[in-house]
Amino acid sequence: MDITMLFLFFLALVFVILLLAFSESIFLALNRVPVINSKFKRQYHKECLRHAIYQFRLSKMLHFIGIQVKDFVDRVPEYQVKRHIIRCKNCPNTDICDQCLRDGKFVSDMHFCPNYKSLMSYSRIMPPVE
Repeated sequence: MDITMLFLFFLALVFVILLLAFSESIFLALNRVPVINSKFKRQYHKECLRHAIYQFRLSKMLHFIGIQVKDFVDRVPEYQVKRHIIRCKNCPNTDICDQCLRDGKFVSDMHFCPNYKSLMSYSRIMPPVE
């Protein structure tokens, strides 16, 4: 190795060290850019909605119908997703829901679920499950 190559290697090493040292400052600076900040907020908010869906039987119902939770959150308006979560949370039919979704009992009429009709209409705009 000649001296020029060693010098370039040293400069690259210093650059990496400085980048790591100032990474928080760089993140804070990028966070002030409105476009980047709003994108991070939207992604975080969607992740929170996905997490909320998994807290209830709604995730199992989506799976039963053939809708992926990620697609549901990405394609359905936020207020509708929240409405589905609230309906699921307040559902009085948890016994029959568990029998159907958890235990695999055949239920011919799924209208016991307050979200069923709406979820079926949204299933038409969802991509096929792979």
